[in-house]
Amino acid sequence: MPLYLVGENIDKMRGHRRAKAGKLVHLMRDIYVDADDDIDQTIRTHAVRITNGQDGETFFG
Repeated sequence: MPLYLVGENIDKMRGHRRAKAGKLVHLMRDIYVDADDDIDQTIRTHAVRITNGQDGETFFG
C-alpha cells in the first residue's frame, strides 16, 4: 500500500502521467496512491505523513 509524495519518492511528472493513465489516484496536491490498492487503508496507515507533509509543516493550517 504505497503512498507517493512528490519530491520524496516520485517526481511531479511521473505522478501526473501515472495518474492520467489510471495507475495512481491523485488525493491532493503532491500526494498519490496506487489505484488498485485499498485507498482508505493507505490513508489511515500514512495519516501522520500526509498531515505533516514533506517539510514537517502541516497541509491543514
